Amino acid sequence: KKQQIQTIQAAAGDFLNQNPDLAGDRDKVQMVVFCLKNYVSLNPENAALPFREKLDRAGIMAREFFRVPGEA
Repeated sequence: KKQQIQTIQAAAGDFLNQNPDLAGDRDKVQMVVFCLKNYVSLNPENAALPFREKLDRAGIMAREFFRVPGEA
């Protein structure tokens, strides 16, 4: 269990270092976590993916949310 936590922490740290555009904004980080929990992790097609790949997919999804223009 401790090894698994360390692996997840390392992957999260690497993700944030490699994605400074997301890491520098708390709202964007929260959106990545939201996407990870509510979309990526719940999708059965992603079950076999390593955590880092799931995190990368959540980052892509979060960026897509922020690129969508709002409607008036």
